[in-house]
Amino acid sequence: EQEARSIRDEASHTQGVLEADFARLARENLEEAATLRQRNDDLESQLRYAQSQISTLEQRVRDKRFDADGLLAFLNAGSNEVRGNWPRFRKLLGQFQRGAAAPPSWKTWVTVEAADKSFRMIPPYPGPAPPDSDENDDDAEQEEKSEDNPPSPDPKRDTPRGKKPRGKEPRKSQSGSKRQASSQRNVDVEVQCRPT
Repeated sequence: EQEARSIRDEASHTQGVLEADFARLARENLEEAATLRQRNDDLESQLRYAQSQISTLEQRVRDKRFDADGLLAFLNAGSNEVRGNWPRFRKLLGQFQRGAAAPPSWKTWVTVEAADKSFRMIPPYPGPAPPDSDENDDDAEQEEKSEDNPPSPDPKRDTPRGKKPRGKEPRKSQSGSKRQASSQRNVDVEVQCRPT
């Protein structure tokens, strides 16, 4: 009988240990499940935020998409106006908007004139600014300097692409303009002549 009691006591002790282990594991499982649920909720919240940010950015891209008519409206606002063959200019901007090259048959000149600073020669467009240029440059100051000190053509320099050099006084074309070689790049530049 003592042996049976000893076996019962041992079984009871083992059962108590196993129940305690099971209760501990159940608590740990509940805590881990709660932690995982919280982590899942956090990740879902981050995903919703990221999706809303993506949606906002996509909308901004759609809103800021290049708009030829919007640009023409901007260029005609205030005391500015686009003169000349503006339908061709609109079509040219439309080609840019679609990412298509202008048809080779199109010969288009875009002339920009500052009516409040007439008769000043501006150097030819040098192309896009390099990406490492200082974004804080004072463009107005640079424009003033270039307007006050325009580059002068080099009379000794040969005309580009093997054309015959022209004399001091280029011939006037029918449109009242003259051609001269640019001193900065190897291209022809059209300089408009004004009646005096």
